[in-house]
Amino acid sequence: MTAPKAADVSRVQTAGRAAAGGATEVEFSVEPGETLLAVQRQQGLQVRRIAGSGVELESVLLEPDRERLQRQQRLDAILAGTAFAQPGTADAHPVMQQVRKP
Repeated sequence: MTAPKAADVSRVQTAGRAAAGGATEVEFSVEPGETLLAVQRQQGLQVRRIAGSGVELESVLLEPDRERLQRQQRLDAILAGTAFAQPGTADAHPVMQQVRKP
């Protein structure tokens, strides 16, 4: 097996949100043998670049998009209490309770 060339370096882009509210982009250059690890935490998405030896090379915490969370909460509130697309038995449906006598 031959050693990797500089051109073999992988480019990885991770989208996130900055604390000030603007979109940010974090770019990691990942060498062969390294690992890019993303873990969801309460504060946001923690992205770490780890060398093949296990040493952490880079770490960044991407905060949640506040606008997107607020929009999702509004949509969830609209659908709260609905029974759309819930599984059930056919016999329990009102139309199945109607009895037809020939």
